[in-house]
Amino acid sequence: ITTVSSSAFRTVKGLNTVKLPSTMKDLGPNCFASSSISTINIPDGITTLQSGALSATSITSITLPSSITEFGGSMFYGCSKLAEVNILFPYTTLPGQTFRGCSSLKSYTFPEGVTTVGKLTFSGSGITELVFPAGITDIPAQVASVDKSLTTVTFKGEVTAIGSEAFKNCTALRTMNFEGKNAPTIASTNAFKVTPAYKSVNTLQISVTNAFSPANPLIIASTSAITTVTNCSPLNTGAPIVPSTKSSTS
Repeated sequence: ITTVSSSAFRTVKGLNTVKLPSTMKDLGPNCFASSSISTINIPDGITTLQSGALSATSITSITLPSSITEFGGSMFYGCSKLAEVNILFPYTTLPGQTFRGCSSLKSYTFPEGVTTVGKLTFSGSGITELVFPAGITDIPAQVASVDKSLTTVTFKGEVTAIGSEAFKNCTALRTMNFEGKNAPTIASTNAFKVTPAYKSVNTLQISVTNAFSPANPLIIASTSAITTVTNCSPLNTGAPIVPSTKSSTS
């Protein structure tokens, strides 16, 4: 056996453990999606995991071997019990919705060399801190929206923009650390919006390693839910932070 075909075991209940043979090469789209499996081995030698192959299952931990060359989106979407992930293969892109809804996943470390992260990748997850490596310069829309455990975000490189609703309803988010030399533009369409259902004190502490130029200020849009912006490191004079019309700078 080399392939599990598309949707082969989708929604199958009563199947708790899957042991794949060493000959396995390809898991098709949604092949185990919404099934009851809690344990699965991914053998060394497998090359392809197609989109949603393990989505909405009950797996608690997973190791993906170095032989993998193709990794589809929504892989663990809805795996609410997933708490540990070990990715051994090199990759430059983390596809959209990979960890969406993984509410038991508390930490994730990007490897060096990652340059792209997809939309909704960490949305609704349990991640408490995100550190975007220097290679990621564009933060996509809704990347970590509704992650109610997220407290701190760090950008190691030159982020150019933070997309629409990137951190929407991240009610615990209090600190953003910018380590690049240039300020990004924080999107004008609710990057930090908190809806009435999510009640919190929306104070965002901005930490800047390299003082931003007055000609290139950090802009927080008027549609943001942030009520207070504080600086925990010195900034250049000349409005290095431009808060929204609702905000104040201290």
